[in-house]
Amino acid sequence: MIQELYKMFHKKYFFSLLLLLVLPLVFGIGWFFRLPYITEGGTFESCLDYCANMQELIKYFYFFIVVYLACDCLAGELEEGQLNLEILYVCDRRKVIINKTLAFVSLTCVFHAAFWAFNFAVYCICNIKEQCPIILYQGGLLSYIGIFFGYLEMFFIWGALAMLIGLFFRKIHTFVITYFVWFALRYIDKIITLKNIAPEFMADFLVEKGKLGVSGMQIAPYLIGGGLFVIIEAATLLIFKQRDIH
Repeated sequence: MIQELYKMFHKKYFFSLLLLLVLPLVFGIGWFFRLPYITEGGTFESCLDYCANMQELIKYFYFFIVVYLACDCLAGELEEGQLNLEILYVCDRRKVIINKTLAFVSLTCVFHAAFWAFNFAVYCICNIKEQCPIILYQGGLLSYIGIFFGYLEMFFIWGALAMLIGLFFRKIHTFVITYFVWFALRYIDKIITLKNIAPEFMADFLVEKGKLGVSGMQIAPYLIGGGLFVIIEAATLLIFKQRDIH
């Protein structure tokens, strides 16, 4: 796993993730200096409310970058021939997939926590400047935990799916297929709610309703999401073990 993390660092994956902080940073600067594009300052009910809103604000860009990185982990290396050399030095192919998955999950966890910490700091700095009290959270803390882990689990699931699809398609095709399926599900969610079976849609629901005191959080979507991640990972391990890599 350490070697995979080193490759991600060498490819400057972290720089792509840091770009996600640009929009929250611009928003924070506007709030701090009361710039024209921010009509109201200090309107967020709590620190975690602000973090959740920033997460929801850039979820499309966030998903775009995270899934692209997952596509590059397997489909990209298959396409460039790097994986051929890696297989020669690894006796058990399962270790290749497991190490890549663990590295991807670790990087995603670290950045996801850093993203919330960054917005936490922006909220505190702006409230101090405005001489407003710093409120950690209002309402149920469990709702914000559900938001945090709902989006995080979403990245795990779709990252794992991108790796599975990447066994059959080139990197760009893998990315397009994964993004299209995800976008289609978001459209379907507008017609038939999926919040009871998918953690990301439960997180969306909590962002919209949780701050109004209507949590309605259920544990089932998170369990289903975890089970789906395991199934996708198992399928990837099985197919990769049997596939002829040229």
